[in-house]
Amino acid sequence: MFDRTSDTPWAAAVLVCTLLLAGLFFYALFVPAAANSRGVPHPDYSSLLQGGSGIERHGSMLGLGWAIGAAEILLCVFLIALGARRGGPRATEASGLHGLGWRLAISLVAYLGVWTLLMVAYARYLHDPAPDLILALPAPTAIMLYLLWPLPLVFSGFYVFGFRRWVFSEQDEAAFRNLVEQRRAREQAERQAGRQAGQSAD
Repeated sequence: MFDRTSDTPWAAAVLVCTLLLAGLFFYALFVPAAANSRGVPHPDYSSLLQGGSGIERHGSMLGLGWAIGAAEILLCVFLIALGARRGGPRATEASGLHGLGWRLAISLVAYLGVWTLLMVAYARYLHDPAPDLILALPAPTAIMLYLLWPLPLVFSGFYVFGFRRWVFSEQDEAAFRNLVEQRRAREQAERQAGRQAGQSAD
């Protein structure tokens, strides 16, 4: 039930992604801020600030932003794999994830693909003064709302609909209850032995 011998690769992947994210954020601290990163005065309303040129604000950060987002997606998938129950037939499934492994792989590729598509669309949007509209929205906004936003629900679906298979099976629950009962019986026996020892001393 609680065999975690196949955790090491996933734990190592989580550690690598965490260190990668820390390195990317540390690097971002030393990237010079754009001249209008905090906005520029509005020509008509002095109390307002406007964004100004998007390419000047974000152009130099697109690559770094993509890398941070990709590392976060990888970390999310690796954490799911690390927390999933083990015990699948190793001869046919090296990860031991009971069929969750290939589903996670497909979801990961889809998530990274849509994330990359979003960043490419945003880069084009910054250079194109008249962007294409998708369902009345600029392409980056449409990709964010209609593609990227629903994708995390897939991972929630793995948990909700595959709970007994990939998270906590009925066999796991029975084994856990058995451990609890054994511990309660041992504690009860220890308490009874303590009472008997106290009565003998009296």
